[in-house]
Amino acid sequence: MPLPRHIPHEFTEHLKKGVGVNSIKSLANEALRHPEWIDCLLDILTGHISLDRDGMRKAAWMLHHIYLLDERALLHHRSTLTTILDHTEDPSVLREVFKILGSPLWADTETDAQRVELLQLGMDLMYDTSLRIGIHYTAIQLTSFHIVHKTECVSVREAMMQLNSTVGQESLPLRQCIERSLARLDKKWK
Repeated sequence: MPLPRHIPHEFTEHLKKGVGVNSIKSLANEALRHPEWIDCLLDILTGHISLDRDGMRKAAWMLHHIYLLDERALLHHRSTLTTILDHTEDPSVLREVFKILGSPLWADTETDAQRVELLQLGMDLMYDTSLRIGIHYTAIQLTSFHIVHKTECVSVREAMMQLNSTVGQESLPLRQCIERSLARLDKKWK
């Protein structure tokens, strides 16, 4: 296990509750010039650096903003991002990491095993009704970009239909998202 890094001063001021998106975007932009900052964020999210819940959420949010600034900046950290999924149950952290891992821009660098792992993960998330709606949206996106065989499409459709049957009327936008996704799958795979 690597030695924990120290948290840069810039992080201690920004990785806390109440810090707005502009501060996070600014720090994400700066992190692109300091790769060791990205390593520090990953250490926070894998538990190598201890930080409170709000700090971890802000670290995940910043990683997502780094990704938005440069889609390939985190590419060589893909395995660490997958490891983060095993180190947190916080839905806010998971959602930000899923947004990165679910990127169609990374599909050309994934092994088939990684692709199948993400596909299965997305389906598993759709079957878990205890999760927040934001995770379900991300699961739909995650699966949509990782289907390459008709049999996978059938499995994803089943997961989406199951999710749709469990979503209450108060979640009309999610139901509409599921219906649009099902229609796209039908158009592409039938």
